[in-house]
Amino acid sequence: MLRREFFFDGVETLLCVLALVSLFVLSACAPQQNNPAPSVASISPAGATAGEAATTVTITGTGFVQGSTAQWNQSNRVTTFVSATQLKITLSSADLSTAGTAQIAVVNPGPGGGVSSAATFLVSNPAPQVSSVTPSTVTVNDAGSFLTVTGSGFVPTSSATWNGSSRNTTFVSATQLQVKLLEGDLTTAGSVTCA
Repeated sequence: MLRREFFFDGVETLLCVLALVSLFVLSACAPQQNNPAPSVASISPAGATAGEAATTVTITGTGFVQGSTAQWNQSNRVTTFVSATQLKITLSSADLSTAGTAQIAVVNPGPGGGVSSAATFLVSNPAPQVSSVTPSTVTVNDAGSFLTVTGSGFVPTSSATWNGSSRNTTFVSATQLQVKLLEGDLTTAGSVTCA
């Protein structure tokens, strides 16, 4: 009786060993799936205004996988996989703080994978709006006068004009600029346009 039990235990062990060897051989011989190279066709929106809050951008293309990562100027961003043709990323307010262009690309991990060509994202300066200029009057020949321009959409590179000509402008904030008038600006009485 004891011999019979030993014989069946040996057969069961042998079958288990054979099953494990078969599984190892099959998995070792299975072809490895490579990730496709990603391709970006478009981004939406394709731009934003400097100073905006965080913005979600939809990337449309082909070859996206669960591990795809979108990059903003070659720096990884948190990426949401939607499908093989769509990803979403959120650009922070820091990404949108200054005007300029940025490149958005997609990277697929290996094996295979790669980096897509980049799409250009444009960050534009806001359109400035002038609500008031103080003082509203200055005296003829009052050399070195300063004007304070109040409004919205001002950026550090904003420049005020006096009758269409640029003047030395100091950025105070997104709502205020200071403008220094030239000596020749106040030689005759009259009204001028300050923008």
